[in-house]
This record gives sequence, C-alpha cells and structure tokens, in this order.
Amino acid sequence: MSKRFQPNRRLLQLLVGSNLYGSPDACIRELVQNSWDAIQLRKHIGDGDGGQIHLRYSIRDRWFEVIDDGIGMDSHTIENSFLEIGQDKLDVIGRGERDMQIGYFGIGILSIFLVADKFEVGTKQFDSEQPGICFEIAGIDESMKLLDNPYDTIGTYVRVFLRPDGNFNVSSIPDYLSNYARHVDGIIIESVDDNQIFPLLPRWATDGYDNVRDGYNLPGASSLRFAFSTALRKNSGALASEITICNAGFLAETAARDLLPLPSVGLVGEIDLLPNTLTMSMSRERIQRDQAWTELGMQLQDAFIKFALEELSSGELRHDSSLDVSEIKRNLFLWYKFLPAEDPFSSLYSLLERRIFSTIPFPSQGRRPMTLEHLLARGRNADKLYFRDISKSAQHTERIDDDGLPIRISQEMRDSIRVSALRARGFDVIELATLSVNVHNGNSVQTVQITEQELVSRCLERNNGRLVNIVQAPESDMDLASIDRLPILKDALSVGAGFRFVSVPDSTRRVITDSTGAKYINLRNGEVQEILELIPGSISNPLRSRLLDAYLNLELYQLASARGILRDLLAEDDLAALASAETASFTGCKSEIAIGTV
Repeated sequence: MSKRFQPNRRLLQLLVGSNLYGSPDACIRELVQNSWDAIQLRKHIGDGDGGQIHLRYSIRDRWFEVIDDGIGMDSHTIENSFLEIGQDKLDVIGRGERDMQIGYFGIGILSIFLVADKFEVGTKQFDSEQPGICFEIAGIDESMKLLDNPYDTIGTYVRVFLRPDGNFNVSSIPDYLSNYARHVDGIIIESVDDNQIFPLLPRWATDGYDNVRDGYNLPGASSLRFAFSTALRKNSGALASEITICNAGFLAETAARDLLPLPSVGLVGEIDLLPNTLTMSMSRERIQRDQAWTELGMQLQDAFIKFALEELSSGELRHDSSLDVSEIKRNLFLWYKFLPAEDPFSSLYSLLERRIFSTIPFPSQGRRPMTLEHLLARGRNADKLYFRDISKSAQHTERIDDDGLPIRISQEMRDSIRVSALRARGFDVIELATLSVNVHNGNSVQTVQITEQELVSRCLERNNGRLVNIVQAPESDMDLASIDRLPILKDALSVGAGFRFVSVPDSTRRVITDSTGAKYINLRNGEVQEILELIPGSISNPLRSRLLDAYLNLELYQLASARGILRDLLAEDDLAALASAETASFTGCKSEIAIGTV
C-alpha cells in the first residue's frame, strides 16, 4: 500500500496556513478530536469498549503523540479516508451517524504540517481480520511508508515529530489541552521526560464565581453552568453576557457576546453542546451565525429569565439575603435599566420593579433608610417624593444678602437649607446618586453613567407616585419663615476683622470653602466652639482681640496677616498693660454681629 495525499502543495498551503487555522496548537485539537470521534464510533457501532485518550510528549526530543482506543482503521479506511483529503469518514466505512461525530470536512490531519514535516501512525480496526498497520509520512508530497513493527492494539496512535526550528511550544501542551478539551472524560497527559502522568480535569467559565447553577435542559446541550457578572454586584469588570460554547466537550468559542439577543444583561456561562447542534466553521475555531445560532440565543434568553427569577425569589438577590444591600440594589437597578418591560421579560421586569419599590431602603435625610413604598405612605409625601442629587459636585452658588453684605454659599449648603425647610413642612427627602458601569460595546468597553433618579422616577410613576428634585420645590412646601429653626446655616457672624462663621452640621471640618474660594469657620467644629466661648472676653480686651485675629487668620491660612499682627504685638512696649486693659463689653450690637437669613 503506497499512496500520497491527493491535493497539491498550493492547496495544502492554503488549507494549513493562516487562511484556515489561527494557531499551530490546532494540530493537537484536530488529533484529539479525531480520537474522540473514533471512540464514539467504537461505542456505538462496535463492541462498546474504549473511552481513553492518552497524550504523551517530550520537550527534550520535540515530539508528541495522541493515542486512543477507538474504532481504529484498516487499509481501506486509511487509503480512502485518512489519506483522501476532504473525504467524510462515515461515507467510507458505511457506518455510524452524523450526530455522533465532530469531524466532517476530512482535513484535520493537514494541521500536522503547521508544525511538522513528518508523522507516524499505528492503527488496528476493532472488527477487522487485517493485522495492525504502522506507517509514516515524511512530507505533504511524500508517499506513506509502511513500517515493519506491527500494531496489535485496537485503536490509533499518531506521533508528530516537530520541526527543530518551529514555533510550537511543547511545554504548553498541558495548558492548551486543559483550555480546549474542557469537558472530555478519559484524557490522560504524560510527560515522558520526567514520567509525570495526570488526568485532565473539567474546566468551566464559571469557575471562581459565586452561586453557580446547572441545568435547565436546554435543547442540544449536554451540560451547562450559569453565573452572573461581577459588574452587576460591584463596580468591577465589564457588563456583558459572555457565553463560552463547547462542542462535545471541546472549546468552540470563548465568551461569545452576541449570542443573547440582549447582550448587556450580565449572564456568564458555559454550554457544552451535542455534536452538530451548531454549524462549525471549517477550522472548528468559530461558529457560524446562522438560524441555529439565533435559536440557541432565544433558548438561552429564556434560561436567563428563569435563572434571574430564581435569584430574586430564592437566590442571593432574595429580600432576606445576606448579600450587602448596596450590591442587591445595584444588581436590580442595572437589570431594571437594561431589560425591556415587554414579553418575554414582563414577569421579571414586574418583579424587579416591585422589589425596588417595596424592599430596597433608600437613604433619607435625617431619618433611617426607608423603602419607596413606605416613604410615599408617610404624612405630607402624598403622591410625590423629594430627592437630593448627591452625585454632582457642589460648584454652583447662590447669594444671600445680609443687610447688603453678600454671602456666597455652595450648592451643598443651598441644598441642605432646602432639605431642612422641606422636612420642617413634613416632607421626606431621599438621596440619589449615579451608578457607574463598564459595558462591553463590540470590541471596546464603554463607561456608562446611570442616574438613580431616572430609575426611581420610572418606578414611582408605575406605582402612582412621582419624583421631584428639591431644587424644584415650591415655596409652599418649604418652611423658610424662621431660619433659626433650621439645623443648617443657622448663623452667619462677622467678628473682628470681617471673619465669617457658618454652622454646617453635616461637617466637622474647621474651615469650609465655597466655590468662590471664600473661607468660613465652621461653628460645628469642637475647637472652634472653644474659641467662641472666649470671644466676649477677647472683644473687650485689646490684646486678646488681636490674638484672636491672629488665630483666625491662621485658621484661614492668611499667614501674612497673622505674622503682621504678631510682629506688631512683639513691638509693643507694654504687653502687660494691654492684657489688663478693658474696653467696652461685647454686647452683640448690629455693627459687630450679622445674623444670616435666607
């Protein structure tokens, strides 16, 4: 028996080169898949035995071999299938069903020439009277050469002698096979250089995720596992639906983001499909986007809905979950943002909305966090709920005129005044922020800012309520008649050389700076309060008054002024006389104290 491969060199180069295979490692994939096909044939049409693939390799001598105990080959199969490029093996042997085989095009053996010029084959068919055959092929234009040593074991081995100067990394074989043969039982890897032997263990895209789920009986799937993206719970990673697809246990496509009709719902999973469930490309490195692909995506969408409903009712997103409430809230908000309200998502959408409305506590100014449902049922809130946007920087200012003396205050102070005035009328005010999420957009990642205002407003409207920004509150809803009753900005005092004091209960910083750069001393700071107790005595004594001015200048970082005061004091001839002098007492007259009003 002497026969060459049939295609000419140019055709082989087109098939074996970059036009077909993206990596030289593809030769291992093709040989292992051929072995898997041979094992399935023996199980289904033979004696039922077989089921092991043994991959041996030598880094030192640069070779590897794939050994299986599958159906094997006789001379007819070798001549008309193995050496006949493009010939379907099932047509040659006249047995077996297409749905039990991965191989179809009959070109996989050509991948060997990506990394080698020579390989050796030994094979024996399980039900043939012919003895086993060993042969070698020393080039794509060379005839097969029979070897003297017989092969007496049912199955096939293929040993590949790698080019000495090739780019194939023999030491990467275990890692490559572990990533590729992800759910294939019976694979054993052996390094002959150090006699290390170990079985290949299953690998899933959901490894390391929490709350992984199996099953759902997806048509065409032998097994599958799902989890949810970490981007749904925390601001980490990028949000997308990433489904890894395997064909009969072998990796077909990693993290496909276009399988689900809605790509940003955050489903992470891996599906192991039965052979020929989807249409593979000739290289078996990518799946064709045809009708079978679309149908699988729709089925997976239904599985996502079921999975999400289970998470909301009994999983980590349930009402009494131990998961941090901020993580639950983020997850619900992102789904509420990206999912449509229409079928087939209507049930899931309604449940999300109900959970946001009735179980998620929102920070309420001056009160403990409460749900939207509870807040709307309280007192003056009626059908509207006020909110304060805490996501924007406090850059805008307003002007308060105090007997002609302008005071510019920051947006934060203005909002605090409005909140206090609304609360004085019996209204509750919640705080809303902005969610930041990275979303896969094709081959890039885009950062999307999602306002809680938008989502809460939608939820309230669908529950007969409405959301109102505090800056739009009418005067009839705010009590501004008595600024003394408000807990924020109660006082604005002018002391000594024009120093300004404010009372900011939300902060204990000594110095508050507004957007104009003006600095205020905060009456709520403990050290400042101690100084305030000394103000009457300081104002009535010239030495203490000047020391107070120096202290206040230091607080406001007006170092030159402070140095000037202290320098003048050092030049005084009689500090003792100044210390004992007494001027008019501090009475709080209009010229010395200015009470700020809104």
